[in-house]
Amino acid sequence: MNNKDKKKEYMKEYCRNNKDKKKEYNKEYRRNNKDKKKEYDKEYHRNNKDYYYELNCKRRRSMSRIKLFNDKIFPMRVHWHHINNILVIPVPMKIHKDCYAGVYQDVHREKVRDSWIYGFLDVENIIKDR
Repeated sequence: MNNKDKKKEYMKEYCRNNKDKKKEYNKEYRRNNKDKKKEYDKEYHRNNKDYYYELNCKRRRSMSRIKLFNDKIFPMRVHWHHINNILVIPVPMKIHKDCYAGVYQDVHREKVRDSWIYGFLDVENIIKDR
């Protein structure tokens, strides 16, 4: 066993034996550095939005995510809207929130489909072409 493996084993053993100590340290750190931790969490989430979105789609709704368009076609902030359980399109955030239907997935899809965005992007023809 080389030095690297010994160090790894030591750290595993240390973590196993000092869980309470580590937990207490983390609590104290979070208590004393709330602003710093909050800023770090915001930045981390901002840089990993796609990861969190995909995780949510897979875990909660068992959907996948294939983008039909680039989100740069709109100058404003966008939400990704599932047109079926696989394909997503960018929709301006305001329109997407206005069409929110709570837990009723089909109603939400119909509302967005009926809004001007489906006519603007002509999604139905793009899906047929693929």
